[in-house]
Amino acid sequence: MSDFASLRVFSPLLRESQDGRLPSFALEILRYLREHPEAQDTVDGIMVWWVSERAIKNWLPQVQKSLAALVNRGYLEKHAAADGRTFYRLNQSQAPRQVSSRK
Repeated sequence: MSDFASLRVFSPLLRESQDGRLPSFALEILRYLREHPEAQDTVDGIMVWWVSERAIKNWLPQVQKSLAALVNRGYLEKHAAADGRTFYRLNQSQAPRQVSSRK
């Protein structure tokens, strides 16, 4: 099932968004509200809770992969805390002075 099919309730708005008349982020707002139909908030609350929640879900795999690569190259140090959380910090002796996209 497509993302659009799961949002049948908003079909008139979705037709508009497919035509490019709504901002692209409008679909993300509709998706969030479809998943949380009782939700309501201010713009500030939407940014903190709705947007950050989706961003965390979307970016988490990439962040984990990036942290693993940085640890593997020795740029970051990884430490486990007593409570089981993992902390990352710059390895002062191995971190490059300049950051580039090469290698």
